[in-house]
Amino acid sequence: MTDNYDDIIDLPHHVSANHPQMSMHDRAAQFGAFQALTGRDTSTISDPTMTEKPHYNVVAAVIFKDGKFLCTQKGQTRYPYTTLKWEFPGGKIEAGETPQQALQRELLEEMDYRIKVDRHLITVNHEYPDFSITLATYLCTPISPGFKLKEHNDFRWLPKEDLSTLDWAAADSDIINLLTQ
Repeated sequence: MTDNYDDIIDLPHHVSANHPQMSMHDRAAQFGAFQALTGRDTSTISDPTMTEKPHYNVVAAVIFKDGKFLCTQKGQTRYPYTTLKWEFPGGKIEAGETPQQALQRELLEEMDYRIKVDRHLITVNHEYPDFSITLATYLCTPISPGFKLKEHNDFRWLPKEDLSTLDWAAADSDIINLLTQ
């Protein structure tokens, strides 16, 4: 018999915009339900989601110009699952900032790019192995005629039908799915 309760109780593994993350309280309740159903001691079962890992509130700009979307490639990161992945540019929301202010600040810092934040597109909750994020995504239009990459490796302007050809960061997959429907 396995000590992995996911083999017995169907719990969500992927957190997306349509499947909010299960709270630690709810996970603990699942352990209790497992123990009641099986009579097995849950104290010996490890659940990596029960450990605290950092959570970040971040924003991304889906910039649309001349029928194409701006896609940026991350550089080297400390995590292999985010290194060289493609993403929509953005970053962390700092204390006291609105998501829109954070987007404008991040794009100025990382790209010297001035944008107009038009409207909210989608918010995605995603859990990576070492941290989790809530990613608020906004449709934006450029104000500056151009930009320069300071932190990204590369960029591409792509029509929606070509977006899925890139190797996207996992958190951006729900955004790609929405844009390419």
